[in-house]
Amino acid sequence: MFREISACIDVRTIFPELEKAGVSWNYYGKPEQFHNPLLAVDEIRNTERWDNVIDPERFLEDAAAGELPQVSYVLPPAKVNDHPHPGRSLCVGENWTIGQVNAVMQGPDWERTAIFITWDDFGGIYDHEPPPQVDDLGFGPRVPLIVISPWAKSGHISDTTFEFSSFLALQESLFDIEPLTHRDRNANDMLDLFDFDQEPLDP
Repeated sequence: MFREISACIDVRTIFPELEKAGVSWNYYGKPEQFHNPLLAVDEIRNTERWDNVIDPERFLEDAAAGELPQVSYVLPPAKVNDHPHPGRSLCVGENWTIGQVNAVMQGPDWERTAIFITWDDFGGIYDHEPPPQVDDLGFGPRVPLIVISPWAKSGHISDTTFEFSSFLALQESLFDIEPLTHRDRNANDMLDLFDFDQEPLDP
């Protein structure tokens, strides 16, 4: 059923911009998975870029072999995606995520890697901290973000406001890419989560 979904959204993504900047990328998410957003994006689904959408099982192999691209997105398979549906243990998803992280930490690319773990839901029905109202859409409730890297500030809890567009802003800062929209143009780029003068942390 989901293999037959037609790409219908004509929207810009970061991936062509990465290519223009000479940056390699993969999106490790099952191509047929219904909540893989790239299924519906015309400039990915209907072009050769669809070859960069790869089964997440391949991530472990690429990490172990030192063959990860410069930018990787990893989308968990549906059965381990951390959504707390009845009868499902969150430990399954957590263990899957730990496996991906360990593969990178034990692989040859560890010293030049930053891992960002976040969720698409905030996991509750209330947040005592009202989100800033930045435009008609706003930010919504806060979601967790974990940064794992030999260059991450150890034990650091940031008080800087980030949003999902901050992932775009970070790539744009690192690779000299023009922002796609006003949201990533105004988003903090997360570079203050790192200390590139410190001794690199061990895995």
